[in-house]
Amino acid sequence: MTVHECVADALNNGLGETLSTLEQRRLQVLHGNRKIMLWLGGLSLPVVSWMLMSGLHWGFALAAVFVIFIIAAVLIANRKGKLARLFKQETIPQLLHTVLPGFWYDSSRCVSESEFNNSSLFIRPDRYNGKDYFEGTHGKTRLHFSLVHAEERYETTTTDTDSDGHTTTRTEEHWRDIFKGLFFAADFNKHFSGSTLVRAGKAGIFSGLFGNLVKLEDPRFSQHFKVYSSDQVEARYLLTPRMMERLLNLKGSLGSIELSFVGSWVNIAASGFPYNAFEPDLKHPFTDPAQVERTLGWIFLVVGIVEELDLNTRIWSKQ
Repeated sequence: MTVHECVADALNNGLGETLSTLEQRRLQVLHGNRKIMLWLGGLSLPVVSWMLMSGLHWGFALAAVFVIFIIAAVLIANRKGKLARLFKQETIPQLLHTVLPGFWYDSSRCVSESEFNNSSLFIRPDRYNGKDYFEGTHGKTRLHFSLVHAEERYETTTTDTDSDGHTTTRTEEHWRDIFKGLFFAADFNKHFSGSTLVRAGKAGIFSGLFGNLVKLEDPRFSQHFKVYSSDQVEARYLLTPRMMERLLNLKGSLGSIELSFVGSWVNIAASGFPYNAFEPDLKHPFTDPAQVERTLGWIFLVVGIVEELDLNTRIWSKQ
């Protein structure tokens, strides 16, 4: 069935009532947000007037207004976040029950950090979190996926010298992304004797530490990916001409991707996958079928990796 037909089926099986209840909640939250802005906006005027009448510098008054509106923004963001999580917790399980029986979903969970590290796709992060965890079996293939945000910490040091020759050194902490996007893992139904890494773009130092570069005969594939493996024979056995063609097609669907074949699982990291893919649009009615159609479209795209890579065809058996 198409996404539209699947959503129509789910709406007729109780999802429609859920969306109507959620729409009432959405309107209450939006109305409350407007009241917060009006109340804090009204508060800022007497606060500023009092500060100016007390002889304080106008800069302090502006700072007070800024703090008031920061508070309003935080309150509103928290309310919107809770509403979005409620929408996902109520609608996605119902969608899965109708169209992907046996799958389950947790909005606050993600693929574990240990599994992320064991994939060998990235350096170990200093800060790790995620959301929107899905798990189930599609055909014969067990799989799970979630959105993941992994970061590394680094420091910068600056030195300033004043007019008297005194030197001050300041160290600041910063964070930068290692990976932000979709992390997908599926059972490949084969115990790999080695580990194989398929990296996007050009060769890198870190990739070289993983294993030896595997030279493949498909020039188009080699333009997009570089392959490293601890077992050259197994890597060529895995990356058949058909598999390389499928990976190129998958790249066309998901954007930038990197893969590893470790243990008996294929891991796929798609940095081009939108981090807000499963979030509802709070500006539009929850009763609009497009809200859940968009969500289900993303779910089908990810679960469809099983068909895209032909993982249900059991050409190997586990030992």
